[in-house]
Amino acid sequence: MTLKGLPKHLWACLTSPSLRKLVSEYIEHSHRKIKPGTLQNHKVKLRNLMDFERSIKRKLYPATFTLPEAEIFQRWFMDRAGTSNVTTASRNVQFFIAALDFAVKSGRIKRHCMVHYQSERDPHREPVSLTSAELIKMIEASPLFPHQRRARDLFLFQCATGISYADLKHWERKKMDIGDVLAGRRAKNESPYMVPLDAAAEAILVKYSGKLPMLSLQAYNRMLKEIAQVAGIDKRLTTHIGRKTFATMKKESGWPVAAISSMLGHRSVKTTELHYLSTTFAHVEREFEIRKGQHDPTSLAVLKKVLRDRPGIWT
Repeated sequence: MTLKGLPKHLWACLTSPSLRKLVSEYIEHSHRKIKPGTLQNHKVKLRNLMDFERSIKRKLYPATFTLPEAEIFQRWFMDRAGTSNVTTASRNVQFFIAALDFAVKSGRIKRHCMVHYQSERDPHREPVSLTSAELIKMIEASPLFPHQRRARDLFLFQCATGISYADLKHWERKKMDIGDVLAGRRAKNESPYMVPLDAAAEAILVKYSGKLPMLSLQAYNRMLKEIAQVAGIDKRLTTHIGRKTFATMKKESGWPVAAISSMLGHRSVKTTELHYLSTTFAHVEREFEIRKGQHDPTSLAVLKKVLRDRPGIWT
């Protein structure tokens, strides 16, 4: 068979760059315009693509990266990650499509097959955080190996400060009129944050002479799962849950959501409300204790009016 006799999709594969190549070019083109955290995230997506190609033992091209192929990738991604989170898998596909769109605009390819792809999102889930009782279980967990104790202390530091894993290396301690604070800019979006340094975080810093015991993200998350088993905590712990625990504890302590959002370095209060604050009734219980024995004048006025206007309501 001559080259002219090849099927169109095979001919397209021979005459166009691979999907991996186009994604690499897209990252190279955009790396000067994006934040370091976003660049790292893009490189992770490229590695995911390369791992997928190794698993299926073939390269992907614009002509072969089709809707069915994208579904296969998403199932592979979720199986490998051991999760049912389709949102993250779909974001990988969206990133590959962005690279293909860029390749079309720059004249590298004429078209691609993913024009009609529809992104998928998981239904909103209640944010997961640890309760005070669970934190005590973690502190008292035994036996723990030295590396597990370091992971536990790092997690407790996140619970006390709300600092994300990516920012644990880059904070700065400052003295202010309100006391010592930890401040910096987030690696993800360069938003500023500032967190009061409380006694728990201070104790951990003293323990490690001011330098936190950093671990790789993969090792850190693995150790958190091991610690949860030892402590009897029936939750899937990740580094991000420390950050969400911080937000929920501050909410329970009566901090305004806007202040919590600023401490976390969020650009939008909605992000804090939707994805970081677990629903608890601690604030209701606290307000009830404060007001126990007191009358709400507004409610009392309404009740008096009802009793006056409808004297036979209770008979």
